[in-house]
Amino acid sequence: VLYRVMQLVLVSLLVTAFFGAVAPSPARRIVGGQFAQNEKQFPYQVALFETDEFKCGGSIIAEKWILTAAHCIVQYDGSPTSTDVLKVHVGSPHLKKGGKKVKPSRIIPHADYPKINYDIGLIELEEALVYDKTIQKIELYRGELPVNVTVTISGHGKTGSNEPISEMLKYNTLTVMDETECFNQIIASGWKKIMCLKKPADNNGICTGDSGGPAVFNGKQVGVANFVLGKCGSIRTDGYAFVPFFVPWIEETMKQQ
Repeated sequence: VLYRVMQLVLVSLLVTAFFGAVAPSPARRIVGGQFAQNEKQFPYQVALFETDEFKCGGSIIAEKWILTAAHCIVQYDGSPTSTDVLKVHVGSPHLKKGGKKVKPSRIIPHADYPKINYDIGLIELEEALVYDKTIQKIELYRGELPVNVTVTISGHGKTGSNEPISEMLKYNTLTVMDETECFNQIIASGWKKIMCLKKPADNNGICTGDSGGPAVFNGKQVGVANFVLGKCGSIRTDGYAFVPFFVPWIEETMKQQ
């Protein structure tokens, strides 16, 4: 479900083998999978709206902090999106009903973006969220991740290359690739900052609109949706920013005023 998630194809990855600047491509949809069962299943999931149009996913990691992909919160000239046009929808698996939209006070893409292996960012909210059954933070995963474990991905992205955005949140399960297989697919340095996910078959994965959304293992967030190789839902890997690598940056940024 994440067509890079603004579409990054293998060619673009090869051209940027040393992770030079890359123009952001939007993440696409969750392909395959199923709809969220109720509003309590993914209480950490948020949807980002820019000028009232749905753009990306994200996750609540603290009362005033949202984790997402950098390409979701920067403009094509590289500047952060204005806090005047961005809203964060929390508390509902639907895009058009339930929950509420909250205003950000700061938008912080990683300083090393647009290098593709630094496609991660934070949004600070004007007011602290009040946790309830539909609004909860998710803990960040720390340390090494076992090989071949299953993670849960979620998002509102397109359900196919020619399909619309999903008004209802969808989720799917994918498997974490081992490091060698990940490197062979990406063929680039800096790949340890990226988590590669493999699919059981075609028509699974992320697509446009899924960018910024979480990958979760054992109830903790291990990834942030970044890109797909090829078209949405293909058998090729989906790429996620590897959260454990970025925990120090996340924590330090959240301390800064």
